Amino acid sequence: MVRANLLAAALALAASISLGFAPAYAEDPEAITLSRQLVRLLRYEQQMDQYRKLCAGTAKTVPPESLVKDSPGKYYGIQPNDRYWPDVVQAYEEYFRDICAKPTLQEFLDSMADVYATKVSVADLRAAVAFYSTEAGKRLVDGHKMTADAIYDITRRAYAAEVPIASRKFDEKLEAIARKAKADGKCKGARPLSADNSTPCGSTGKKS
Repeated sequence: MVRANLLAAALALAASISLGFAPAYAEDPEAITLSRQLVRLLRYEQQMDQYRKLCAGTAKTVPPESLVKDSPGKYYGIQPNDRYWPDVVQAYEEYFRDICAKPTLQEFLDSMADVYATKVSVADLRAAVAFYSTEAGKRLVDGHKMTADAIYDITRRAYAAEVPIASRKFDEKLEAIARKAKADGKCKGARPLSADNSTPCGSTGKKS
């Protein structure tokens, strides 16, 4: 369906808006009006709300404790029983609040409308608005929401299971790169990477 085919493009456009790019609406006023009607009928604001909950919930779904369990040096050696662990948790939650704040709801809805207005013909937009205004169309939108809810739930559970593993692998690769850099003697002035002020290139992190 048009809705499914354009979802990925709309999300990408929404991301570009969050970086400061405004949508380029079609010049046809009817296309703009119809696309906005369609976005309202498809209740995309509910989908965005669900996405925000999933995104913000990641801090609890994948808590910092689960990451440091497999990678003890993850947070510069700070552990869950340390005095400063609450500060790590707060910084972690703030990180997710920041990345989940964009795009805003209006930016997202404008992006969706822009995609429809620029990529779908006026005739097809008229037909879509007419269909989704019917009882059958409204029931189908309800079905879309249930499907999206199920997908988000699957994604949340998969994310919780895989992120700690992927994070550990990433950290291991970084450590391997750091060892290579040390062997090549290219880490002068490296930033300390752990609580004991050590770096991949030496014990103090000071420039030689």
